[in-house]
Amino acid sequence: MKKISISVSEVKTLLESLEENEVTIKEILDFISDKKSKQNKDIFNKMSLVIDYSQNLKQMIIAGHYDWVNGNITESNFPFPKSLKGDELLVSAKLFYFDCLISSEDVIAKMDKSSYRPANLTELLALGAEQPYLQKRFPIVALNSNFYDTFNELSVPVLIFDKGLRKLDLRCFNHDWLGFCFLGVHK
Repeated sequence: MKKISISVSEVKTLLESLEENEVTIKEILDFISDKKSKQNKDIFNKMSLVIDYSQNLKQMIIAGHYDWVNGNITESNFPFPKSLKGDELLVSAKLFYFDCLISSEDVIAKMDKSSYRPANLTELLALGAEQPYLQKRFPIVALNSNFYDTFNELSVPVLIFDKGLRKLDLRCFNHDWLGFCFLGVHK
């Protein structure tokens, strides 16, 4: 069995994240148990997502039935490519999880080695609408859509479950991630 080295601050961050997202000990044990291992691995296999560009951003958000949406997630901050307007695209996607503290740049590099690119906001919204239960298990980040917030911080969209609510929120791109999944799209 491979030993994993983890710092006290990483454990603290993980425990705070678990508490904020109301994850129970039973859910943690189910996630790591042999009985559930195949089911959990299946979510990291390839999946198909339909991106409907005939919808605007507001319609895509409504389709996801989120309980709360960050007010900065707007069409002006996250514009759609005009060339895709009215199209419906089918993409092959996959969730990436790294069992360590990792930077956004390292996530992108690892995705690239696997012939994937980070997902954009519309792809993340398609996942949230098609598989809403996933964000209750772990936060999911789209590193390929970003904007500079009022503090001049580069922010990216994330699906998160917090205090019993499904949220579409933003997190700092220059964040070191622990316990997050990243949506990638096959190139």
